[in-house]
Amino acid sequence: MALHPQIPFDPRETVLSYAARLAVIHTGLGIDRLLPDLGLRIEDLVLGKPAALEVFASAAGIPEIELAQSNLQAVGKDLMFRGEPFQWSFIARAANKYCPTCLAEDGGPRAWKQRLIWCFAPVHRCTEHGVWLETLGQKARTLQEGLLSAELIASARCADGAVPSYLTWLEARLHGDPDENTWLAAQGA
Repeated sequence: MALHPQIPFDPRETVLSYAARLAVIHTGLGIDRLLPDLGLRIEDLVLGKPAALEVFASAAGIPEIELAQSNLQAVGKDLMFRGEPFQWSFIARAANKYCPTCLAEDGGPRAWKQRLIWCFAPVHRCTEHGVWLETLGQKARTLQEGLLSAELIASARCADGAVPSYLTWLEARLHGDPDENTWLAAQGA
């Protein structure tokens, strides 16, 4: 089953965020409706199971490799990200942080994107806007579930000083430009 119209995937967002955007547009409801309609268990997509990612990519009309780059995969008790072992403590699996300015730029709730970088535990400010990330008051799988409406978005709180170099480095690494920042090289000095 292919979804029409096709909605572009933003490589800076999580796969579950993309699923939430598709769900709102195609069903008017959340992922609890869309994913089962596609024959998918939500947990399988959350855990990054390859078969679930393949079915979802096919339905969305997106190359599976593009989605895999923005997805974590649980393998037994381990976590993998882009084929590398990863620590569970370094990641927030739920949508629990957001930049109010980014969401305002995205538009209404139908367009909100959970940025991949916000899922990393040490990330507490937006590299693009220099504001503190806000935390959802409740556990949620998607921003659409956690915020419910644009009125609940907190006002952006400016952070003092420049964006820390480790955040610039992480952003560059996530999006394919590892040489943009020398933060990691400076760690051995």
